[in-house]
Amino acid sequence: MTAAAITGTPTEDLRWTSSALLVALAVRDFKAGHAFTADMAREWVPALAQGRRLKHAIETLTDNGFVTSRVFVDRETARNITEYTLTTVGGEAVKAAKSGQARASGPKGPHSKDRTVPAGSFAMRLWSLMRARRILDSDTAASTLVDAGDDVATAMKNAQRYFANWAKTGAIQESAQRMTGNRKRYVLIHDTPEPPAWTPKARARAQATSSNPA
Repeated sequence: MTAAAITGTPTEDLRWTSSALLVALAVRDFKAGHAFTADMAREWVPALAQGRRLKHAIETLTDNGFVTSRVFVDRETARNITEYTLTTVGGEAVKAAKSGQARASGPKGPHSKDRTVPAGSFAMRLWSLMRARRILDSDTAASTLVDAGDDVATAMKNAQRYFANWAKTGAIQESAQRMTGNRKRYVLIHDTPEPPAWTPKARARAQATSSNPA
C-alpha cells in the first residue's frame, strides 16, 4: 500500500486498516513520542471513518504496543478526547511503513511470549480505571474510556466481559448493590499493577514471571 493510495481517494474496501494508519503516520513523518487523535486519523485516511475500521486499526496498534493512550477534556467543546502516542516500537513500525514494509503485528522473537499487557490496551486502561475508582460498572467505564461518537455499546460489553473474568480470579468482586437498570458493579479486592491473568496462557505466563523474577 502506497502513501498516495492512503492520502488520495478513499477505497471502498480498506482491509488492512492498521497498515493504512501506519502509512498515513509515515507520510507525516511521525516518530516515537508524536501523538495523534481519532479525528486526525479520520481526516488523513477518510476510509477509516467507515464502520468500525478506525476502531479496529487503533485496537491493533494498541494491542501490539505501537501506541499508548491518554484521555483529556477539550476545554472548548467539553469532549473527552483520546490522544494516541507512538511508542519506540511504534516508531519503528512507522519507519518500516515509510519504506513500504508496513507492520500489522507486534514484535517477533523469543521475548514476545513474555510480553506484558500493553499499556494502552483497553484491558489495561480499564484496569487502571478500576484501580483509581475502586468500584466500577461497565456503563461508567465505557463512557470514560471511549471517544464521543465511538461504539460505546461494544465497549460496555467488553468491559463487562473483563469484569466477569477478573471476578473469577478474585481480584474484583461483584457488588450486592446494583446500578439503575440492574447493572452490575464491581469492587476492587486485590490491587495489582497489571490486570488479573484469567486465560490459561496469561495465567501460565504470570506464574512463570513470578517464579523467575528479573
